[in-house]
Amino acid sequence: MEFENIPFFRPDKYEEYVSFSLENTHLEPNQIVLYVNIGINNPFYENIQTIENPYYIRTLVNTYNKIHNSFIPSDLVSIAPNHYLRAEAAEAFLEMQRYMEEIDLPIVVRSAFRSFPLQFQIYNNNVASMGQKWADTWSARPGHSEHQLGLSVDILQPNTENINLSSANFENTNQYEWLINNAHRYGFILSYPYGYTHVTSYAFEPWHFRYIGIDTATYMFDNSIPTLDHYFATRVYPLEYVENIEQIDTNFNNIISTNANEYTEIQIENEFSVMNVVWIVIFSFLLLFFSLFVTAVFFRIKRKLYRKKRRLAMQYDFESISRKIKDKGEVGARRNVVRGSGINKRNVNRGSSSNRGRRIGSSK
Repeated sequence: MEFENIPFFRPDKYEEYVSFSLENTHLEPNQIVLYVNIGINNPFYENIQTIENPYYIRTLVNTYNKIHNSFIPSDLVSIAPNHYLRAEAAEAFLEMQRYMEEIDLPIVVRSAFRSFPLQFQIYNNNVASMGQKWADTWSARPGHSEHQLGLSVDILQPNTENINLSSANFENTNQYEWLINNAHRYGFILSYPYGYTHVTSYAFEPWHFRYIGIDTATYMFDNSIPTLDHYFATRVYPLEYVENIEQIDTNFNNIISTNANEYTEIQIENEFSVMNVVWIVIFSFLLLFFSLFVTAVFFRIKRKLYRKKRRLAMQYDFESISRKIKDKGEVGARRNVVRGSGINKRNVNRGSSSNRGRRIGSSK
């Protein structure tokens, strides 16, 4: 196949183009180059690279690019109670939200920045309750979520606080229609549009919008670039060629091993199911039990150390007193010896004087 003539051909990926084309002989060269550039010639969550600069506004986070576990943006700003975005994204979102209020299309925030531990908990709960295949389609693995960048926000219509995201039917609202046609003016794009699960690995999420800056978002909107993956895979080709991307993806849906329709037809009745709640309760009890166990062990060790310290102190005091008693006894003994020797000397002297007297008397 002639790959060199494709506008977004990359010489360093030539061997991958050839290998992928041999496995998919029915694909056109432009399809081969597009999907190899995106990376989906490899299974999801393989050949993972750690992102060097997560502060870059257009950072691509997907199943092949991971954010460091400890990354937390330093410029997070509140956009709603307990919800934060990076300063630039927050300013743009609040401006967009205010304008939508003015035109009677109010929106509310359901989720924004998520830390690595929180994403870890969400993903594992989904795996436990629904299985890994479902979890990988409806939630990102920890480190692979756009939410950790502080640039993504989940949006719904008002009065949906007690409704899970997938049951809110946000895609059927006027708010969604307006956002699809105008969010780019504020720098936002829909991260996971319908029909691109084979590219992103995620099902259609009409609520998930990502800030990438006004210029890039407008460029993508004007040129019908569906995802950020496509943007980075094709950013070198001329604008007139972009119009063919959607047709390429449509043709490829039935070819690639992970078919988008396999997932987008899944209907979620309850994202936070009863089973999910049960797992959360079990986890909470286990955490409480572990905390009590650790506390009990700590105090047990502390008590043992105190007793040992006290026993050593008592032993030291006993030995000290014994030494004092022993020392006093030796001193007393010496005194008695000295005192006794003095008495003996006096007795001897008296005796000798008496003897002398008797001897003198006898001589008279």
